[in-house]
Amino acid sequence: MSDIEKFVNLSLEELKKSLPKTQPVAQKLLAVNVNYQKCNGDCRFCGWNRNEFPINIPHPRLTSEILEREILFAKNNSATVELMNSTTHSSLALLEFLKTLRKDFGNMGFYPCICTKEILQALKDLNFSHICTNLEMSKNLFAKFISSHFWEGKKQTILNAKKIGLKVHSGILIGLGETKEDLIEIFSVLRDLHPDGLNLNFFYPESHLKLSQGYQIPSPQYSLKTLYQMRLIFPEIPIFLGAGQKEWLGENLSEAIQIAGGQYIDHFINQTL
Repeated sequence: MSDIEKFVNLSLEELKKSLPKTQPVAQKLLAVNVNYQKCNGDCRFCGWNRNEFPINIPHPRLTSEILEREILFAKNNSATVELMNSTTHSSLALLEFLKTLRKDFGNMGFYPCICTKEILQALKDLNFSHICTNLEMSKNLFAKFISSHFWEGKKQTILNAKKIGLKVHSGILIGLGETKEDLIEIFSVLRDLHPDGLNLNFFYPESHLKLSQGYQIPSPQYSLKTLYQMRLIFPEIPIFLGAGQKEWLGENLSEAIQIAGGQYIDHFINQTL
């Protein structure tokens, strides 16, 4: 039995007893959603998917004033800005806009879905600190929720980014019926990719999603168990708690942040304009 299999099969109490005494230095990311159109992906778990996104939600275009405001907000909260942008087309448009600012983005990340080599090289040239491309789940489970793009494309984006010298964050989404076997598979793939940061996202049942109908958020113990598994499998890599963290973890959030070493702080431009 591999160590990954061992940790996935331990109870929460056994995982806690196995935890190393030292934890990664705390880090924060500010996710700035710069989509100004619905995503062209059909990820059924994502509130921005092309088939279910509400038409009455505005899509603000990123401006230099908004970007500077978000950078200041991040600085005041000891966080690093990570620009979230999903589609290849709008990523190209966004990069052209960023080039006009003549700014060093060395303390900023970029959160695409699947990137072409052209976009990755542009990010490298703009001195972005990292990209984030979540693999989300095992390859087989991924295919049950997404048909617009492929798991292999996300993995290749990670490999291409590392090849040109970009740091890479990746991670998983839990709460969609993943089994122990699914977790073992995705943790094994992530370990082989040697990411610089990991995300742990929790399915958030937004009201307009069909997947949300009758959905019950699992107990905080399930969330904590997955987090402890990740901490033991990746002992030196910061883990960033992402979507759904407050709803899933509740009063256990402080404990989770301490174990993870990282957190996305809840702030998006489409909510604050």
